[in-house]
Amino acid sequence: MNNLPETRQGEFISNYQGLYKLAQTFSASNLVPSQYHGKPEDCMIALNMAQRSGMEPIFVMQNMYVVKGHPSWSGQACIAMLRNCGLFRDVRPVYNAEKTACHFEAVDVKSGENVSGTTITLEMAAKEGWGPKWKSM
Repeated sequence: MNNLPETRQGEFISNYQGLYKLAQTFSASNLVPSQYHGKPEDCMIALNMAQRSGMEPIFVMQNMYVVKGHPSWSGQACIAMLRNCGLFRDVRPVYNAEKTACHFEAVDVKSGENVSGTTITLEMAAKEGWGPKWKSM
C-alpha cells in the first residue's frame, strides 16, 4: 500500500507559485541571512525544506548552507534537532583530551540504551576540506 499523499499537477504548481511569492518577500528582507538577499530561488528552496520538515523558515535559513550544490546543516542545528526530536535525552558532545576529536552521546528514550555517533577528528575535517571554521567551532 502506498502511504504517500496524492498530489494533482495543478495543485502542485499552485502551491509552488504561492511559495515563490513568499520567497520573493523573504529575499527582500534584511532579517534573513545575507546569502538569501535578492535570491528568491534560494529562499524558495529553503522555504520548501522548512515546509517539508515542519521547521520554521528562519531556522532553516539561519542553519542551512550549501556544499557543492547540496544543502547541509550546521552543527548547531543538528544538535538542536537531536535535542528536540523526542527520541533522545542527555545529548552531549564528548571530546578527547586534546580537543582534536569529538563524537556525540545520548540516551535512546525508548530503550534506555546509551548511543554514540561517529568520532570526527580535525585531521578528518582537514582531509575533507571542511576549512578552518570547524576547528574554531
